[in-house]
Amino acid sequence: MASDRNALSLDELRRENADLRKRLDRAERSSRLVLDSALDYAIVVGDMTGRITDWSAGAHQILGWSRDEMLGKSMHRFFTAEDRDMGVPEREIGLAISQGRAIDDRWHLRADGECFWASGLMMPMWDEGHLVGVVKVIRDLTDRVEAEQRRQLHTEQLAQQFQQLAESIPQLVWISDVQGRDLYFNPQWETFSGLSTEQL
Repeated sequence: MASDRNALSLDELRRENADLRKRLDRAERSSRLVLDSALDYAIVVGDMTGRITDWSAGAHQILGWSRDEMLGKSMHRFFTAEDRDMGVPEREIGLAISQGRAIDDRWHLRADGECFWASGLMMPMWDEGHLVGVVKVIRDLTDRVEAEQRRQLHTEQLAQQFQQLAESIPQLVWISDVQGRDLYFNPQWETFSGLSTEQL
């Protein structure tokens, strides 16, 4: 009779263990699906020293290294040589741990050696109240930065063209801001007024 109870109890424990294992597998699959669905973001998980413990599909897509290539490697690998020399990866980990986050906008490296402009956020990772590592999220903003650089260059070129035109025509040209402060006079100002811009 006692052996039947023990056998039944052992069977129940096995069923509970199998059920618990299934739920854990489902939770792990769900976490992996979430991690690998955010393809616009490189999500990199590391231990307290910055050694990589997980690598999302977005990280593969943005940075170029596969998960297998990066597991166990240092996060230093995707920082530029200049940032590594200045201790930026260590500083980010320290800030993430001490202040809860480290935000950066800087150049990072891809597997092929190409640099790209990224907006990054590093945060501490907790497990039941224990600090177990860090999570770094990177977004490639190279297109946005390059578009801004093109816009700025275009604006500078227009300003140069305007100045060349204003200085070559015989008419008086000046620019004021909305408060009425004079910002620019072309060389004809002195001819028309007899005053230099320094006398205004």
